[in-house]
Amino acid sequence: MVDVSHEFVAEKLWLVVAIVTLPLTSLVAVSGAVLPEVLAELLVTSIPIVGWFLLTPLLLFFGEEIADWLVGTDADTVDADGEPADRSDDPVESLKRRYAAGEIGEAEFERRLDRLLSQGDGEATVDGRDAPLSDDRAGELSTEDEDLLERE
Repeated sequence: MVDVSHEFVAEKLWLVVAIVTLPLTSLVAVSGAVLPEVLAELLVTSIPIVGWFLLTPLLLFFGEEIADWLVGTDADTVDADGEPADRSDDPVESLKRRYAAGEIGEAEFERRLDRLLSQGDGEATVDGRDAPLSDDRAGELSTEDEDLLERE
């Protein structure tokens, strides 16, 4: 829900303000018989100034910042696709996400999970070294590397 309201304030609220300003100004001008003349003139002049010349440009150019302030969502918590950014550094959670997304198969998932759980610190390493297992290297393990992993 926060993402929807953040997106609306950041990208569409300026347009709503610009569109609503004209009918609101016209409505106030037509209702001059009901409102006192001084109040009607003040509203007819101030609504377009505030709507078109103040709020619309502010929301158009600074919509993201205003949305962050109003809705309370940092832009850093949402990635480029609009999805919530992952703040977790847990390799097991990362592995589960990759399996659920279909990036790795069941056998690869189970092999990597066993390897992660067998190590106390949770860092996947290659041949006992401290270097983390990179995504490029992970899919290209030789049979010799797999034999070493099974013996561990």
